[in-house]
Amino acid sequence: MPFAPHLTKHRRRLSRMPNLLNTAKIVWAVLLSLIYPGTGHIYARCWALGMGVALLGLAMQLVWQLLTWLAAPYPVELILLLILACCGVALSVGSAIDAGIRASSRQSREKPSWARSTWLAGLGIFALSTLMDECIGVGWHAYSVPNSSGAPTIRIGDVFYADNRQPGKMPQRGDIIVFHPTLHPNDVWFKRAVGLPGETIRLTGGELLIDGIIVKREAQGQVTVDELDGKQTYVIYREYLPGAKPHLIYKLAVPGDARFLPLDPNNTDDYVVPADSVFVLGDNRDNSSDSRWSNGIGFVSRKDILGRATAIIWSAGVGPRLKAME
Repeated sequence: MPFAPHLTKHRRRLSRMPNLLNTAKIVWAVLLSLIYPGTGHIYARCWALGMGVALLGLAMQLVWQLLTWLAAPYPVELILLLILACCGVALSVGSAIDAGIRASSRQSREKPSWARSTWLAGLGIFALSTLMDECIGVGWHAYSVPNSSGAPTIRIGDVFYADNRQPGKMPQRGDIIVFHPTLHPNDVWFKRAVGLPGETIRLTGGELLIDGIIVKREAQGQVTVDELDGKQTYVIYREYLPGAKPHLIYKLAVPGDARFLPLDPNNTDDYVVPADSVFVLGDNRDNSSDSRWSNGIGFVSRKDILGRATAIIWSAGVGPRLKAME
């Protein structure tokens, strides 16, 4: 009789062990499914179902990658990509829940052969996914904006997609290009291409001249902006580059406040654009290190161009916005 309480406690500990093991199996099945859909089902010894889910996941990955090569990242294409991403999340979450439920009764099933083991299947799925990444990759890339040199088109904190399918392709005038600057080869910068090979570029009194002809612009009012070094008041202009869609630029309301003094961004020498190069400017004309400064980036060589920006997908200042680049 004195030993009865101890025996009872021992039996309780033994009865808890299967529950703990079962919980661990469920957790593993859920985690594996979240890492890659299908692997959790294979762990739960539902091999055929797991392989089906895994192949569906690989097919969605393939569609994702092909979409980025078949079209440029404009709003409609980005919406399709977002729908596909939501389907991918639903597949992961749904398969994780179902795999967890099936893993709870795993102990009643026979142990699979090595050919149907979780680790072999996982390695195979990982190898196929990696092979697709290496052979196909993606044609779009997202970039975040660390400074205001592209305002008002692209602001600090914005995230935009660029079409990187044809690196080294000469841009059209007005394109915002993504490139490696010659003096900073490990960095990625973005600016607007305004001057093409053989053209003469000059700024006089803050106005842009291409081959001696003033580029038309129209004032759109003023705006005061909070920047890293304090408030700045800008005049907003709509600029009409030849052969390009109009876009907005910023000019400081008080020209004497230009950030690059004693260099004057509003009055420059003539720049003759070399072959296979472009002359670039930031849309924030008085707050941009661009082709005006030889110690900045100078001309952008064709070989350094990664692609062109096409759509903004997120703005830290005004919330999410999906819009084509001007």
